[in-house]
Amino acid sequence: MKKIWICVLMIMVFVIPALAVSVCAKDSVVTVVLDPSIGGNSYTYNNSTGVWKTVFSYGNVSGVSTCSTVAPTGGRGSTNTSAGTPLDAVAGDTSGRYCWCKMTHPMSSLWAFLYDYGFASNCASNCATICGNYVRNGGDLRGGLFGSVAAANAAY
Repeated sequence: MKKIWICVLMIMVFVIPALAVSVCAKDSVVTVVLDPSIGGNSYTYNNSTGVWKTVFSYGNVSGVSTCSTVAPTGGRGSTNTSAGTPLDAVAGDTSGRYCWCKMTHPMSSLWAFLYDYGFASNCASNCATICGNYVRNGGDLRGGLFGSVAAANAAY
C-alpha cells in the first residue's frame, strides 16, 4: 500500500504540472514514472534481432522492433493499424516496410508506429536503430509507447 501511495504522489508531483501522460512501472525494486516529456541519455540496438534499449536517468526502457506489412492509420507514435486492431507482430520480422516499436521493460506496451521505409530491406536494416533513438529523442514515440501501457496490460 505504501508503494502505491508513493507512486501516486510521484505522479501528482511530476506529471500533473507537466500535463504529460505518465505511467508508474517497476524496474527491479525501484518504481519509476515513465514520462514522455523526459528524453533519454543513450541507446543501444541490434537490428539482426530487433532489440533496442534506451537509458534514462530513472532507469532503462527496452523493447523490440518489427518491420510489418501492416500500415498505420496515424502518425508517429500511433498504436492504430489499418486493420483497426493492435498489431500482432513478431519481433524481428523483416517482411514489411513499416517500422513498429514495442516496449517490453519495465512494462509491456502496444506496438507503436515509427516510420515507413518504403522498402522492406531498408526497414530491416534500420528499424531497431531508430526505435532506440526515437525512444531516447522523440516524445511522440515515447508518448505512444508509455501511453499504451494500460491498454497492453489490461488483461493482467
